[in-house]
Amino acid sequence: MNDSAGLERQVTEWLHSRATADGMDEVLAVSLARAAQVSQERPRATRWLPVRRPYLRPVIAATAVAVAVMVVAVSSIPPLPKAASARVTGVWPTGPDVVFTAMLPPGAPPDIYWRAVAYDTWSSVDRGWLASDQTVTPVDAGSSILDVVSEPHSGDADEISVSIVPEQAGTIVVAPGLVVTVDQAAQIGTSGPGGPLVQVALSHPSPSYRVTAIDPLAATATQLAGAGRDYPSDIRERYAGTPDPREFGPASTAFIRAIDDVAGDDPYLVATRIVDAFHDPRFTYATDTRNVDCGADGFTECFLRVKRGYCMYYATAMVMLLRHEGIPARFVEGFLPGERVGTQETVRTQNAHAWVEVYFPRFGWVTFDPTPRGTPQVIAGS
Repeated sequence: MNDSAGLERQVTEWLHSRATADGMDEVLAVSLARAAQVSQERPRATRWLPVRRPYLRPVIAATAVAVAVMVVAVSSIPPLPKAASARVTGVWPTGPDVVFTAMLPPGAPPDIYWRAVAYDTWSSVDRGWLASDQTVTPVDAGSSILDVVSEPHSGDADEISVSIVPEQAGTIVVAPGLVVTVDQAAQIGTSGPGGPLVQVALSHPSPSYRVTAIDPLAATATQLAGAGRDYPSDIRERYAGTPDPREFGPASTAFIRAIDDVAGDDPYLVATRIVDAFHDPRFTYATDTRNVDCGADGFTECFLRVKRGYCMYYATAMVMLLRHEGIPARFVEGFLPGERVGTQETVRTQNAHAWVEVYFPRFGWVTFDPTPRGTPQVIAGS
C-alpha cells in the first residue's frame, strides 16, 4: 500500500468501528497495550528501518497520524455498555483495595446494598449470567430513568441522593437502590426496549457523580407472605421460566422438596426457608472453589451436593430453585455495605457481592441475600 492517505483513512475507519462496537475504554486499552509493545521493539527496529526501508516511512507516518487522530476523535464517541454478563469462576475477589467512596446524607440507612447490575438469564453451558436482549437508551443529565424502564415503584418511596467517587474513573453506576436520576448524561441498559433495568452507565468516564435512588417497594413480611402468585405475564415469562433440566439432580430435588414440606405454596415462605437453609452450618462460605469437582452435575446440583462456594453460588442456586417453583427471581451484583465513618462510606473489593431479587405481586422486587456473610440477609420491612 503506497498511498499514506488511504492507509490513514482505513486505519481510522477500523478504529472508529472498534470504538463503536467495544466502547472508548476498551479501544484505548488495546491501543496503549500495542504502544507499549512497539516501544519495547523500537530500539532494535529504529537502527535499520529509516535506512533500509525508506518506502515504509509513509506507512508508519500514516499509521501514527491515524492513531493520533483517533485518540482525539474517540473521546467524542459515547462508550456503549457491553451486554451485561457475569461468569462464575473458581475464585472470588477479596482484596482490600478501595473501589469507591460514597458521600451520604445525614440519616442514611445503616446497611446499604450498593446495586450495580441485574441479570435475567442463566447459561448452564457457560456457567454464567447475562442480560438478555439488552437495549441501550441515552438520557440527559438529571432525566428520570424510571421513565425509560419497566420497574415497579411507589410514587411516595423515599429517595436518597449520594455522591460517588470511584477509585478509578469508570462508567458503571452503583446506587443505594433503584436508580432515579444521575447528574450526568447516561446510557440506560434494559432487557428489551423500555424493559427491566439492567444497568446504568455514564456516557463518559468521570471522577465522580451524584446518583439518586429509591427502595423500589418496601413491604413488611406480613404483606409479602400474603402477596400470592398473580404475576404479570411478562414477569412470569422472563423470570420464572423452567430452568435447564441439567441444573437439577438428586441433591437439588431433595432440597427443594424439603423446603416445600415446610413452606407450602407461599412464595415468601419458600424464599425465606431457602435463605435459612443456606445459612445452616452444613453450608460453607468459600472464596476459592477451584478444587470443587462437579463432574457431570449442573451448577445448582453441584452446589447443593458439595454445599460450598461464594456468593454467586448461593445466589444462582436460590434463583434456580425459586424458578423451579414458578417464583420470579433475578440475579443481582453490586457491593455489600462498606466501612462508614460519619457520612462517608468506603467500599472495597472485598465488599463485592451477589444476591437475589424476588418478585411479589403488588409489591415488586424484594432483596434476599442467601449467602452466609454480611447483614442484613433478608432485606424486607419489619
